Amino acid sequence: HKHSAIDVLNKLNSLSLINDLPVVIITDVPKNSDEMIELFKAGITDFIKKPIDKAELFVRLKYLIAFKKKIKNFEKSLLMSGNLIDNLEKNLTNIENLKKELENENKKLSKVSKLKENLISTTLHDLKAPFSAIMGNCQLLVNGYLGELNDEQKDSINTIQKSAGRLLTIINDILDTSKIESGKMELNLSEVDIPFIVEFSANELFSLLSEKNLTLKTNYEENLPRIYADVEKIIRVLNNLIFNAVKYSEPDTELKIKVEKQDEEHIKVSIIDQGEGIPDEDLERIFELYEQSSRTQPGTGLGLSICKSIIEMHDGEIYVESTLGVGSTFYFTLPIHLTEAECL
Repeated sequence: HKHSAIDVLNKLNSLSLINDLPVVIITDVPKNSDEMIELFKAGITDFIKKPIDKAELFVRLKYLIAFKKKIKNFEKSLLMSGNLIDNLEKNLTNIENLKKELENENKKLSKVSKLKENLISTTLHDLKAPFSAIMGNCQLLVNGYLGELNDEQKDSINTIQKSAGRLLTIINDILDTSKIESGKMELNLSEVDIPFIVEFSANELFSLLSEKNLTLKTNYEENLPRIYADVEKIIRVLNNLIFNAVKYSEPDTELKIKVEKQDEEHIKVSIIDQGEGIPDEDLERIFELYEQSSRTQPGTGLGLSICKSIIEMHDGEIYVESTLGVGSTFYFTLPIHLTEAECL
């Protein structure tokens, strides 16, 4: 009877005895649709009319048990998916909050970094004038304009002048690096005769050449075209490369500077020394910022990086070839621009 069947089902449900099991009713009384709906609401899974076919009953039960398990697993998966979605939403919210916090911190750090850079830049600019004054006054003393000095005094003044010069170079390197990194370095283009500025740069470093008794030989291809470039910055590159060549050269050796046309569109400058050479593992990174060769001479690791940036700003190329125990050759190329308009 309907009521007794439903009562039994409700009792079984209240005792949690059929939560995961299929419920099949066996009946010989035809049921109308309303009765069947009530039975399914009460928890039956299927029904079989009498007489019972045991094989059919076994197959149905086996299928219904498997189906119940799949439903249960599916419900678990849905629950897990729901939990995962909840966790994901929470994580996304946390990530968004962290992103905002990081953005705020980055703004603060950027502000502090800018203040620090401005302070360093201002300080270094303020230091340039005193060091230039020290060097200028040392030159006056050495030349005897303020009275004659004995040899010992001249040596001491020369030492002061060289030390001030090295510090001034470091200051300029740091300032230029800051300009390059911030994109504020600009080119002031004018017509340039490359052999002329090579001679100018070599004369500036003549005293360093004399200290090591180095012989400087220059070789200029005839009829080289004048080009448009930033004279001050190309001299900076030449000074750095020649200074390094002198620094790493063995005493009483030869230093060569060669200027020639690489092709119809480029001039190539070569600085060749007879020093200790550069290890192969250093050749790839030697032009990178703050990188230095493993050679013994100290330095800031800024000079060659600045040279690379200056040459690349001119649409040129800089590179090095070296053999340990034989020496190194630094090359840089500059495009042959016949007019200033071609540079733009």
